Order: sequence, then C-alpha cells, then structure tokens
Amino acid sequence: MVLDTRAILMKKALALFAARGYDAVGVQEIVTEAGVTKPTLYHYFGSKRGLLDALLESRLGPFERKLTSTARYAGDLTAAITDIVQLYMDFAQADPSFFRLHRSMSYAPPDSAAYLAVTRYQREQKRRLEAFFMSAVPDHGNLKGHHQLYALTLLGMVFNVIDHAQNEHLSMDASLAHQTVQQFMHGIYSL
Repeated sequence: MVLDTRAILMKKALALFAARGYDAVGVQEIVTEAGVTKPTLYHYFGSKRGLLDALLESRLGPFERKLTSTARYAGDLTAAITDIVQLYMDFAQADPSFFRLHRSMSYAPPDSAAYLAVTRYQREQKRRLEAFFMSAVPDHGNLKGHHQLYALTLLGMVFNVIDHAQNEHLSMDASLAHQTVQQFMHGIYSL
C-alpha cells in the first residue's frame, strides 16, 4: 500500500500540475483527487514542493542517466546528435503530460517554486551537452569556445520542435529527428 499511495499521489499531482500549473493547485485538491488526507501527503513528501521534487526526480533522474550515456562523442557528430535528439523526442512521447509540465515550469517566474525545482535539471542537461560538444573539439575545431552556445541552441531547437510536434499531433519519429539534426548541423559546419 505504501508504494501505491505514493504513486497515486504523484500521478494525481502530475495530472493537476500539467493541467493548470504547479502554483494553481493546492494540497487539498491533490489529496482529494488521490483519496487520501493531507497528513498522508506530508508523510510521504513533507510538502507540496517535496511532492514536486519527487515527481521531477522520478522522471528526470532516469532521463538524465540516459542522456549521460547517449551524449558520448565517438567520432560521428551527426549520429551522436541524432541519438540525443531522438532521446528527447522519445522522452516527450513516452510521457507528454510530464514533458509539457517540465517545459512550462522553465517559464515560471524565476523565484517561484516551480522554476527553482526544475532549474537544477535544466542546468545539468545543458552541462552534459556542453561536455559532449567539448569532447568533439579535437575532430571539429570550429566547436572550440562555442560549446555553451551549441548546447543551448540544440536544447532550444529540440524543445521547440517537440512543442510544435505535440501541439500539431505530429509523429516524433526518426524522420523528424533527422530533419532537426540536419537543420542544426548546417549551422555547425557554416562557421
């Protein structure tokens, strides 16, 4: 029952947060939806923010571990970037509500609980992509000194393509990943 109650709270919170935003949802609403009491939520998570942190870690923790293994340069920059783009697309398709919530939190006011909770993950993803681009510098000298901008540009492009695909109900398949990477790579080789 312990795991079930915790999982139910997280599932109900995700649905509510994704539908209306973190700040618009109160603890009472979450526990009512989950069929438990406030003390139960506090027992498992300590607070609404603790619930949000657990929700983010449950989804973004495993994703970041996959990103670490995927964002390894092994001599083929285009193939590696394609794998990274496809990883983000697969993540978005596997849990569209969470992906939308994750993205929307990055646009919350900078001092809000939602923004502060997601910022750690955003910085880590950017750091991992910066390291990826740095590792490709010996084969692609034009990346030198630009690793931060390439990481930001790739993330921005991928997030915008995914947002558009989700809103237009487009398939995030290998073809879309390929087209996205080709557009991104054009910029790399034009410096």
